[in-house]
Amino acid sequence: MSSDIKAIGFDVNGVLLQLSGVNLEVLHLANDLQASGFKTGILSNALESEIQIMQELLVSVHDFTYCYYSSREVASKPDARAYRSFAQKVGVLTHELLVIDDQIHNIRGAIESGASTVLFTDVQSLKTELQEYGLLEL
Repeated sequence: MSSDIKAIGFDVNGVLLQLSGVNLEVLHLANDLQASGFKTGILSNALESEIQIMQELLVSVHDFTYCYYSSREVASKPDARAYRSFAQKVGVLTHELLVIDDQIHNIRGAIESGASTVLFTDVQSLKTELQEYGLLEL
């Protein structure tokens, strides 16, 4: 599948952070994607009280230039406006955005906005889907 993807939005809870802690494999993928020229960012419904903790956990591994925290923005996932607003913040069109999330209702909202999506279940499946989009070579 060829793609026009220029930016990738990662969900935090369930993708970048899991019950066991920071998902280093996904963060390393984010680093690789950014090094390949893709804009990478956080797209999260985190509460204001959670944001600083999340940033401290993640910044040691990856510097996300673009962060969309719905508690500070116009809309929350799965509202299509959240994905459009994130794409605008990143400087891409919505169809140039790939959203990686572990919640199917958020994936549906991203699709409604015109973004491409990956439903995160595990790292190997994510790598496979990124390869299918032509974003990653395994």
